[in-house]
Amino acid sequence: MEELRTMDYEVTDRVARITLNRPERGNGITLDMPRELSACVERANLDTRFEILLARIARVPANQLIMHKLLLNQVTHAQGLAASQLLGTIFDGVARHTEEGYAFQQKSQREGFKAAVRERDEPFGDAGRSTFKG
Repeated sequence: MEELRTMDYEVTDRVARITLNRPERGNGITLDMPRELSACVERANLDTRFEILLARIARVPANQLIMHKLLLNQVTHAQGLAASQLLGTIFDGVARHTEEGYAFQQKSQREGFKAAVRERDEPFGDAGRSTFKG
């Protein structure tokens, strides 16, 4: 919610309070007040909905939460993530145990890992710095 200029909004013990805050002007109505009041009421409604949702979640039995977790895991598995990870592991193992894989290991030991990667990737035009930001 944006900064309020004509009123204050606070929540104490799940009760929202909106207080006019222009005592120097006798709390006179300004053009900003309707917009700010609307934003405060919307915020109070969101707070109430959040509290209701939180209470509902707290009543969900643990076994149902576990079933939801299993369901989400199954959906992820069905989308192929597990198969991709398994194939990646297999292909990595295969690639390490080829003539090229052994040559890469030996070059890494002799000249360093970066030199081995550079030699491996240069034919594909990918010998530059990594763009990975993670």
